[in-house]
Amino acid sequence: MTAQEYRTRPGDSVSLVNLNADKGGELFWQIAAWCPDWQFRGVRGAYGQQVMPPPRLPNCEVVDSVPGHRMREHVYARCDFSLRCP
Repeated sequence: MTAQEYRTRPGDSVSLVNLNADKGGELFWQIAAWCPDWQFRGVRGAYGQQVMPPPRLPNCEVVDSVPGHRMREHVYARCDFSLRCP
């Protein structure tokens, strides 16, 4: 796919694909706890032990692994690239 084919409109969440420790799964959920006004969406990966969010974080969602050709519509379209830490 070309960059144009991956382009989407801004979505509503901060996302991480593959929630394993090497990709920063623990840090991702720590940031979610620090930023309760933002929505966080973790996508289970196909390899490595996945780091799940701590209980009681209502701003977090975990979704199953998505095939590469479906990432645009199911993951990237939900990402908000304009968020900045306060």
